[in-house]
Amino acid sequence: MPSAVPETRSTSAQLRPTPSPSAGVKCRVLIVEDDAVSASALRSILTRKGCDVLAASSVAEAVPLLARPLDVLLLDLMLPDGDGAAVLRELRKRPTTIRVVVTTSLADPARLREVQDLRPHRVLRKPIDLVDLLDAIGIM
Repeated sequence: MPSAVPETRSTSAQLRPTPSPSAGVKCRVLIVEDDAVSASALRSILTRKGCDVLAASSVAEAVPLLARPLDVLLLDLMLPDGDGAAVLRELRKRPTTIRVVVTTSLADPARLREVQDLRPHRVLRKPIDLVDLLDAIGIM
C-alpha cells in the first residue's frame, strides 16, 4: 500500500557553506629531504592522509619556508648544502609550536645526542617505518 506521506529530499547539503581550501587539511607539513624519490613518496603519503605539504631539498630552500604556517617539520639531517640541524637551530630561535620530526640514517651517538639537544619531537631512523612516521606527526 503506498504511503500517504510524500517523499522529500534532504537539502542540507545545499545549505552548508562551501568549505575553504584548507578546511579538510589535517596538518601543514614541510618536508626537508634532498632525495627526490623519498620526498615524493612522503609527499604522496601525507597528502593522501589529508595534509597540506610543502617540500624543500636544501637548508637554503627550507629556512624561508619556516615563516609559513606549519604544524610539522619533517627534517632530514644530511642535506646537500649543509646540516639539517641548521634548519632546526633556526626554528628554535623563533617562538613556535611546530612539531619537528627528524629523519636520519646517522649512527653516530654523539651526533644524535647533539640533535636531541635541539628538542625534536622525535628522531626516526631510515628506512622510516610508516606507522612510526604517522604517529610522530600525530595523524594516526
